Amino acid sequence: MCGLLFASFLAACSSSDPEKGATSGGAPSATGGATAGSSGNATGGTTTGGAVTGGTGGSSAGAGANSGGVSGGASGGSTGGAVSTPQPTDVAVIDSVVAFIGEQGAIGVKFQGRLGALPVQLLYVDFLDAAGVELGQVAGWGEWFARPNRFFPQGSAGRVEQVGDGFSGFISVLDESLEGRPERVRVTLRDRELKDSEPVEAELEEPAPEPRENGALCDPFEVLDRCGDGALCDVVNGAGLVAPTCQIPEPTCPLDLPLLEGSVEADNSDSPDSTDSSCTFTRGRLGNDQGHTFVAARSGTHRFRAEETDYQAALSLSVRKICNFGRAGDSELGCVHQRDAGEGVPLELDDELEAGQTVFVFVESSWVNGGQYALSVEEPD
Repeated sequence: MCGLLFASFLAACSSSDPEKGATSGGAPSATGGATAGSSGNATGGTTTGGAVTGGTGGSSAGAGANSGGVSGGASGGSTGGAVSTPQPTDVAVIDSVVAFIGEQGAIGVKFQGRLGALPVQLLYVDFLDAAGVELGQVAGWGEWFARPNRFFPQGSAGRVEQVGDGFSGFISVLDESLEGRPERVRVTLRDRELKDSEPVEAELEEPAPEPRENGALCDPFEVLDRCGDGALCDVVNGAGLVAPTCQIPEPTCPLDLPLLEGSVEADNSDSPDSTDSSCTFTRGRLGNDQGHTFVAARSGTHRFRAEETDYQAALSLSVRKICNFGRAGDSELGCVHQRDAGEGVPLELDDELEAGQTVFVFVESSWVNGGQYALSVEEPD
């Protein structure tokens, strides 16, 4: 088994059974294509019907695919160890489902069961209201460390582990596009021959996040688990397509970023495409992004301004507290995109800073290429 698709979003898997055709999975990519493992096809954030053979790379149009990453433990301890398999079955059997919903609407689901004669290919998760009316499935594709953002109002994380003929795993999702608050979830598995398991429903309960140690896999929405003091559930920019883990940021920025003092002419043509921001494409990976270090001399409102010299060289502007972590709330202080400001209009972002505070300002280009831009900061009187 490899490359499960959770309600039209991709998740990684690993298997101890070579006959299942699986490889050690990792985190899905938002840049299209496929590497180690397999994935289903997705177009425009909607599941397509194409089957995926075990161990074969899938593809996506504007979506993501599995790549090699972290195997082993799983969020909230939901995927470790073998699952008891009393008797082989023709189709997959879901033995248990538990589900939780947080105050902000993030949903976490843990599940386990037995594989059928063929590897499982799809996992559908439907959201239901109290009357059993379907509110819709999770839309879009999944990433290990996705966050809802400017173009895609949903984010997801997931992990599946196979041992023998059993499986267990978790998914978590924050979908801001749902109409109403779900009360239940319904989970259905589908194998390669499009045979479905019997659906299993579970009531959404109040979460009780389990503590996770530094370095452990984690749920970025903190429904299933929560990192310890000082640790973030995230992935370091540029670390590759790997699962998020609990990590304590370094005390100083490890990146070599130019200093912003007043105004500067800059170029992001040769900059990496590795930052995360909430107002651009998935994980912020829309185009080249150049960071700048700024140290506030006075307390008060600081206005950052980015104006492109070359076409679409400044498509988004973001400010964060931690240079190589981008999760809003943990690091991001603000983000603005050209679609909000208007094409050709300089991007402006106001942030309240304390005297002596260091922040990191990123200017991101379109996916076509980078170019020259002007970046400035107006400090309070």
